[in-house]
Amino acid sequence: LRLNWRMEKAFWASETLVDQAFGSKVFRVSIDGIRDDEEGPQIDLAKNVLPNLGDRVILLTDNVVPASPQSDRMLVAIELQDSSMIVKAIEKEAAVDFAVTRIDDVSGVPVWEVTPGSESADADDDFFEDLLFEDPVEEEQPPLLDRWAVAVVPASEDLGASFLVCSSHIELLTQVVTRMRTGQGEAMMDEPIVRQLLETSRKLSPKDLAMQRLVLLNRTLRTKYELMRRGEWKDSDSILSSLFRRLLDETDGELEVERPDLNKWPVFESISKYLGVATSYVETTDQGWELNGFLMRSTDL
Repeated sequence: LRLNWRMEKAFWASETLVDQAFGSKVFRVSIDGIRDDEEGPQIDLAKNVLPNLGDRVILLTDNVVPASPQSDRMLVAIELQDSSMIVKAIEKEAAVDFAVTRIDDVSGVPVWEVTPGSESADADDDFFEDLLFEDPVEEEQPPLLDRWAVAVVPASEDLGASFLVCSSHIELLTQVVTRMRTGQGEAMMDEPIVRQLLETSRKLSPKDLAMQRLVLLNRTLRTKYELMRRGEWKDSDSILSSLFRRLLDETDGELEVERPDLNKWPVFESISKYLGVATSYVETTDQGWELNGFLMRSTDL
């Protein structure tokens, strides 16, 4: 998914939503606390972080086989203006927060691991939760992710801009950072059906898009389908499953969910040929956002 989003403007626009959620004006107080607390990271979000976030966001998801609760993986890359300021902010957070640890270098790029459940971590000063718009939750609720990895990839002639990269899995972050730095590794654009989809999309979609999503359905759905077929999807460590578990907790397990007859579900391989590639895109118009999309079916059907 490619998203054009005014990150700094959107961050400040969330002030009223956060204050209303907490029932008091805590948004600005929290921002000032991150900057002024002598025991905290003393990061000036308003001056050093937010102005250096670009307007381009890339979301990448994939999954590994065989299907397991740990299969789903996600990565977010945010374009940056001055990557050095973001690196300094991460280093400041790592210096005072046991939840942030520098673990490795990938193609010369430092990688940090974030473990929100670390006993010494202070949730009130968690820079990454503020930056990624983590929803306020009750203290007893577990985080949406047990851990994630962070890296700042500097600009290059091929890459064009620098990026803040965050991933649910270190392995996925390593693969993407390596490709961004060296150009080596598997690419979706190498697949003929993906090139065909993009060529068709360019003919049908407007030039200036707010968002475009590209989906290989026979891969996107494979682990979810198999886990649901085995009755294991609710135990997945994906964000979607975590949100579903939260919803069940909030309703004390009383949420009525229609249970499909899993005994009638065929193995995924027998239906994958019916799942092609799809795209959806959002255009900003004078009247608001306009959403369109289409599915390309397999020529083998």
